[in-house]
Amino acid sequence: MSALAALFLFPPESRAGAGEAQVFTKYAIAIAGVPIGNARVDSRFDGNRFEISANGRTSGVSRLVSDGKGTLSSVGELRDGKVYATAFDMDTVDAEFVTKVRMSMTNGAIQNLVALPPLSKRADRIPVETEHRRNIIDPLAAFLVPLDDDGRIEPEKACDRTIQVFDGWQRFDVKLSYKSQRNARFGGRDGFSGPVVVCAARYTPIAGHRPTRPTTVYLQNNKSMELWLAAVPGLPVLVPVHIRIGTKIGPLTLSADVFSVTMGSTAAAKAQ
Repeated sequence: MSALAALFLFPPESRAGAGEAQVFTKYAIAIAGVPIGNARVDSRFDGNRFEISANGRTSGVSRLVSDGKGTLSSVGELRDGKVYATAFDMDTVDAEFVTKVRMSMTNGAIQNLVALPPLSKRADRIPVETEHRRNIIDPLAAFLVPLDDDGRIEPEKACDRTIQVFDGWQRFDVKLSYKSQRNARFGGRDGFSGPVVVCAARYTPIAGHRPTRPTTVYLQNNKSMELWLAAVPGLPVLVPVHIRIGTKIGPLTLSADVFSVTMGSTAAAKAQ
């Protein structure tokens, strides 16, 4: 049995009943190996409750992307082996294009939504119906992959899921499938180092999109997307330490060059 398989199949007993913990990750963002920005994600867990805050920035100095920045947050709980978000906020600025999302949810159903700017009216746009606002997760909480209630899961099953995402404008599926296991290292001394499970990811638009738009077609046909997940001792979830999306000019990657876990009362003190 591999070390990774042992980690998943025989996790510490504390994982099923997680207490207070904080996971901090700083991702280095690059395209074709060229640094273009970074993202900081702070995830706090208290029993089954979670709070995630993220902020990121890209720079157009490489001429590969425009200047942009964004902040996101998600609050919710882990229940019955699933992730249920209750609130999601997002603010982004890309060059001079500004967006804002405020979304509240109950048991996966959207209760209140503000998404600006509103979707432009186009004859070919697939409308967002009431059913598209149910059984969803926001795009930030979507990166949490829960373990079973007893805290155990086989590596292959970690990727056997379809994540139903609503970002404020569009409803889409991200289907994960098992690809491999490996040991990974990112960044220097403070970066992530350890076993991961690699999931292939496929994007399927459901509603709010325009089917023939080039970006939609490209993402739907993109077979070069991966999510690398790591288990965190004491927590009932897997977290992403590496994301890879194939593009026409080379892979877009987010890699955990800073990764730290704080458990117990120290994590609670930091959260105050």
